[in-house]
Amino acid sequence: MKKEDKDQRIENGKKTVFKVLSVAKQMFGRQGFAKTSTSGIVKKAGIARGGLYHHFSTKKEIFKAVFRMTMEEIAEKITFDKTAPEKKQHFLDVTLAFFKACLDPGRLQIVMIDAPSVLGIDEFRTLDEELLTAQLADYLEYLLENNIIKPINTEIMSHLLAGAANEAVLLIAQSKDKKKTLSEVCATFEILVDSFWK
Repeated sequence: MKKEDKDQRIENGKKTVFKVLSVAKQMFGRQGFAKTSTSGIVKKAGIARGGLYHHFSTKKEIFKAVFRMTMEEIAEKITFDKTAPEKKQHFLDVTLAFFKACLDPGRLQIVMIDAPSVLGIDEFRTLDEELLTAQLADYLEYLLENNIIKPINTEIMSHLLAGAANEAVLLIAQSKDKKKTLSEVCATFEILVDSFWK
């Protein structure tokens, strides 16, 4: 096979994967994992069924890739800035950004509702830790090293805060008055942060 032909096949493969994941993300986010079919994805993406199965062997594999893509979107919105002058306010602002990112209906469906059951809690936690909790732990370690927070086990605290934040998202999502509940959750989360801040 000529190099040009090989390069074209690779490029075509990338385009197919992009189409599949873009369509699947919309469908999983709008109607959930159970109501989304591979035939529906194929039809909406305008590709051959063989093209889909060349890259993904099961619907779960497609969902896993979409889940990672969605988690990466959330991670981009909650980047901790170690140069921010008001450390505590920055911490709270990033937490609020996390809540808002997760409350997007499509992300909520994929990340908080479907992922734990579709992927299993271990796989869910592994990716959550890799993309989100590790970033939180790193920032807490920085705060500890710079004597901004009280002596704490930053690994344990990062997991406790991440768990609390995930539960808070579900609490807000299920609330009849989401705006009010978000405000109350943020105020309560500040009390939690105050417990280890100097």
